Amino acid sequence: VKYAFEKRWIGPEMRVAAGAVLGAALLAAGARFDRRRMRALGQGLMGGGLAILYLSFFASFTFYRLLPQPAAFLAMAATTAVGVTLAVLHDAPAVSVLAVIGGFLTPILLRTGVDARDALFGYVMVLDFGVLGAAFFRRWRALDTLAFVGTAALYAAWFDRFYAPPAMLPAMLWLGAFFLVFLL
Repeated sequence: VKYAFEKRWIGPEMRVAAGAVLGAALLAAGARFDRRRMRALGQGLMGGGLAILYLSFFASFTFYRLLPQPAAFLAMAATTAVGVTLAVLHDAPAVSVLAVIGGFLTPILLRTGVDARDALFGYVMVLDFGVLGAAFFRRWRALDTLAFVGTAALYAAWFDRFYAPPAMLPAMLWLGAFFLVFLL
């Protein structure tokens, strides 16, 4: 495969497509092995499938410029949703942790250098609701902490890079909204 890449027999489009197909196949195989009571193998394959999907969509935007940033962002967000859903369905907390970390890394990996405060915090709010819902449903308290740390880190990174005094009101409103979500 490496030789085919170097000789340009396999172009960027095929690399990304092969990664997406391989990632989806690993997710399906992992779910199948988990149903057959081979939990370690199943969860390992699901985790590997999620990692490959994240890497494929990241590469499609960052390295190859095949997808625009919004499309790559939606694909990575969908990967997070699929990962958390599979984790809940298969009672796989390790898979959920990987999916949540990927969800919080998505805006960092696909950043453009432009202040998109409301889009970023809207995404984080939706992600928090999904993660906290899964944590409540399955009683995975570690996800609560992971969501809080991820939210605080993204907010602090935005604040450090983009905050200016005219943005005080929206910044405080978003901070208050996050506080209410975690308070509940």
